[in-house]
Amino acid sequence: LALAAIGIITTVRSFINTSFIGFNHGRQPILSFNYGAANYKRVRKTFILSSKIILTISMTLVGLVMIGAENISAFFLNNDVKLIEFTTWAIRRHLFLMVATALYLTCANYFQAVGKGSVTTRLLTTRLLVLNIPLLYILPNWLGLLGILIAFPISDGCAALLAVTFMKRELKELCCKKYPGAEKIR
Repeated sequence: LALAAIGIITTVRSFINTSFIGFNHGRQPILSFNYGAANYKRVRKTFILSSKIILTISMTLVGLVMIGAENISAFFLNNDVKLIEFTTWAIRRHLFLMVATALYLTCANYFQAVGKGSVTTRLLTTRLLVLNIPLLYILPNWLGLLGILIAFPISDGCAALLAVTFMKRELKELCCKKYPGAEKIR
């Protein structure tokens, strides 16, 4: 049951992730260009607006998945009631923090766009190596299958908190930066 369910969960997770990744890649040239042009006000404005859009999209998609988990499961499965029930249960446990994933990806993509790939690398390393892999070994000992299902959401949630911390500092720095020659424009 678990193997069949995880295939469906991975497909749904990939579908939701694709919307975040696509939006992030679409805004990346805007961020990069304006950062390179020292138009920090526009960089900040673009990041905040796009983050609001991405979070709205993610909350909507996650909400739809949580509400329609049974229909999603049934779409992939042919009248196997036990498997549909298990997959519905598993989807709701594994995907409930996809909003945190969106937030994490949004921040990580920003740092990549403005040439601060080392921050993105630290965030990725923290998410996968420091959090997810240890959680996959530890949580099942206490929670069984549920531990496996919630390891990724927990690591994404923690990584999102770390990414937001880095991003707050970055946004504060952007407020302090000025355009080169801004005094001449006034």
